[in-house]
Amino acid sequence: MKQEILENLLTILRSEQKVELSCVNDILSDNINQKSRRQFVDIINCLRNQSIRKVINPHDNIIDLFFNNLKASLLINIDECNKLTRLEILPMVNNSDDLKSLYDCLLELEAKTYLCFHDTDEQVRTNSVGEEFAIASLIKVFVGVIILEAVEMGTIALRDTYKITQNDLSYLSSGITEKNIGQDISIQELLSYLFLASDNTAMDILLTVISDKKFVELGEKISHELEIKIVPTKEILRRAWCNPSLSEEVWRENAVKDVKWLEGLDYFIDPKLLSIFIEKLMSYTWTPYTELSPIIYKGGNAPGVLSGLWGNKYSGKFVYFILNRDRPFNIIEEMYCYRCVFNFLESNVKEKKHG
Repeated sequence: MKQEILENLLTILRSEQKVELSCVNDILSDNINQKSRRQFVDIINCLRNQSIRKVINPHDNIIDLFFNNLKASLLINIDECNKLTRLEILPMVNNSDDLKSLYDCLLELEAKTYLCFHDTDEQVRTNSVGEEFAIASLIKVFVGVIILEAVEMGTIALRDTYKITQNDLSYLSSGITEKNIGQDISIQELLSYLFLASDNTAMDILLTVISDKKFVELGEKISHELEIKIVPTKEILRRAWCNPSLSEEVWRENAVKDVKWLEGLDYFIDPKLLSIFIEKLMSYTWTPYTELSPIIYKGGNAPGVLSGLWGNKYSGKFVYFILNRDRPFNIIEEMYCYRCVFNFLESNVKEKKHG
């Protein structure tokens, strides 16, 4: 029976037409909610990429996925009615538990690469010395730290509130929406949206809660080398993908396939500045991560841009990477990248449990 499900799924994955929810409802468990159903469709459409080869592995009851030199397995779970409850992409990775092996693994993605690990000292590996990198949503680290510094200095307070208006809403936001218009939101809540949900509207509002002069002053206080003018996400996203005359569905489609950082439409920084701001982020008594875990995480993703950072507040260790290239990363490449980094984290950044 599982073989039949695999064959049906493989037929869908090989479809040349975009898959709609109606095309997969018959193979999905009745116990899956609507949000999870949409996530199934998103994964399936990502895997429809014709450059990703798919082959049923009857021995293991999985679908093997191949892209260039990368291989992954598509694992499935089914319910008692033999309908899908879960899809999981498991990339095959080489050893990546030290910095050199992690860097070698990342080079498989054929990108301009920057990798930094901070332990007792700074270790950097890159194939683009002295260049600025597009970092996508990692720019939110800089915005968040400057606002946290303003709180630390008494310029603003976490409990201060801001009333959300229609004009505040940015594009492709992942938290604050039209339902929040007219509501008061605290600086603390905005910072939580910024870091934990990577919300674009939260970032754009936070850029207004202190004056431009004060924002620059605090940024330069943290690092005098910070010379970037951080513009609202709305400005970059509108120019890159979000023409207001087009539908949001078109925006989202464009924002996963049209490489725009090559045209200067992204946030560009000297990567070494990230270390300074990550250390600062981990030094504050309160951050949105404080109540969740000693581990902080922030990622960035745009067509041709992949970045991420992880840090341990207790040990002070952190690692971050930035990849830039002239074509989008597909789902196999992204999962491969994160699997390699997670292996490194397990050995070098996360606290090991004893006893």
